[in-house]
Amino acid sequence: MNDCFSTIHDVDLPDQKARFKVYEIRNSNGPVYVLHHGAGHTAMTWYKLAQNLKNLTTVSTSTECSILCYDARAHGSTASESEDIPLNVLSNDLAAIINHCYPQPHKRDIILVGHSLGGSVVVDAMSRSLVQGVRGVVVLDVVEGKIHFHD
Repeated sequence: MNDCFSTIHDVDLPDQKARFKVYEIRNSNGPVYVLHHGAGHTAMTWYKLAQNLKNLTTVSTSTECSILCYDARAHGSTASESEDIPLNVLSNDLAAIINHCYPQPHKRDIILVGHSLGGSVVVDAMSRSLVQGVRGVVVLDVVEGKIHFHD
């Protein structure tokens, strides 16, 4: 399925004590769509959307977008020491990954998109002003309240 993403790589974030599997379509201009999946899913949840956004922006505009999605802690190819992960940790992860991949966020428009648990993560990150350069937020079927993973 990597015919969509131009780069699939690991991002080590020592401050977060984690290594994340990151999937990207990177272009030098246009907005950056940061896609956060829901609980029990992976970054591949966004495969078709990423593919369609890539094709749509290439065909219909002179501006191409970039897409960043990743496997959250304890999901897909990203491990975790615990499966009890507070919302603030997931939100801090989101901000750290964006800052790692796009260290000058003021130079790009960031659009955060979250599905289910990912919607809660995106909203929490915004409410705590963790991500700079955000021009839009989309939440799909967002989970309400505090989120923890339990066995």
